[in-house]
Amino acid sequence: MKPVLAVLGIGIIILGLFGISRVDWMGWINLAIGVLALVSSGALGKTPRSTTMATQIGLGIAALVVWVVALSVGVVPWLTWWTFAFGVAFILSAFVSRPELPTGPDTTRLR
Repeated sequence: MKPVLAVLGIGIIILGLFGISRVDWMGWINLAIGVLALVSSGALGKTPRSTTMATQIGLGIAALVVWVVALSVGVVPWLTWWTFAFGVAFILSAFVSRPELPTGPDTTRLR
């Protein structure tokens, strides 16, 4: 599980819930990005680093595309800029590496 991706997913879901009352299309898109982030955080447990990075960058680009569209149609500023912040956070989180913790007993010492 990728905890940073899960936290960002929960955050953008909360933003989407607040956004539905203001601009429904943007709120639903933010909810969809958040759900995809949560599903990805659980599914990317043992995948290669490049797959994880591509997923996080893809989610960030999706949020930034929504931000650009929101800027062009004049959506409420707080919703627009929070979406931008989450987009940047998704992209930046792709470059943060955490050491993987061992999941089982260390069998290399037994040899």
